[in-house]
Amino acid sequence: MREVLAGWIAGNVLGIHATIALAYMARPGGTLQAIRERLLPGINPVLFAVPLFVGASVGGTMLGLILGSVYRVGGFAERGDGLASPSITFTLMVCLLAIAPLPALLILAHREWIVWTVSAAAFAALFGWLMPNLAGG
Repeated sequence: MREVLAGWIAGNVLGIHATIALAYMARPGGTLQAIRERLLPGINPVLFAVPLFVGASVGGTMLGLILGSVYRVGGFAERGDGLASPSITFTLMVCLLAIAPLPALLILAHREWIVWTVSAAAFAALFGWLMPNLAGG
């Protein structure tokens, strides 16, 4: 149960990070403004932004619950420690998962490269190190 709670905490923090990142990208001239103008011309920006922010918060929390459950069911706590984590296997798996979408994101929305790299680092830190350490190894 500690693993799932640790995943929930890490997911909540990721949801907060995602909300801040979306707010940055929703600034005038940002990527979200361009997407909204192309896909939904004439719609109020608030009607576009609020579901994204709520979805980021709920999505981060759900992802945390799933990864916490994977950590528990997969028995990753017993697989050996390393890299300041109780489970080097899980940490490496999460780091690979964090960097996997970066090439596509950097090609599709290269102006927001700082958002993508910080988000990948936050994902790796939250789920690769924070969650296993909160779970108690």
